[in-house]
Amino acid sequence: MGRTATYTAATYQQILDGISQGQSLRSICAADGFPHEATVRAKVMDDADFATQYARARSIGIDAQAEGTIDLADDMSIPADQKRLMLDARKWFASKLRPDKYGDKLATTLSAPDGGPVQSVHRLEFIEPKRVE
Repeated sequence: MGRTATYTAATYQQILDGISQGQSLRSICAADGFPHEATVRAKVMDDADFATQYARARSIGIDAQAEGTIDLADDMSIPADQKRLMLDARKWFASKLRPDKYGDKLATTLSAPDGGPVQSVHRLEFIEPKRVE
């Protein structure tokens, strides 16, 4: 049976707080007293102010998750192989959600031998077609 309650601004603020702390919407909405994920996503689609707050909370939450990798890396109670998988998953996730900040950056610079701009020269050569007899 689906949840059919009306949720307060305080409930939605708790959701935004959790998102900004790096929690997933799925885990927040799984708790008692919270709306289903689909309800929150519908609110994001229908309410421009909430959508702006949600996007900001999501961005802050990605930073929180990325910062949490330091604590994870320092946790000596987790076996090394398991820790490596956990760290790789978090790094991959952050790089996909915020490639501008956490993605691999490949900088390619093209310059002339003297360090100046590259100049290209295009030459067109017209040739006479051969007659085939």
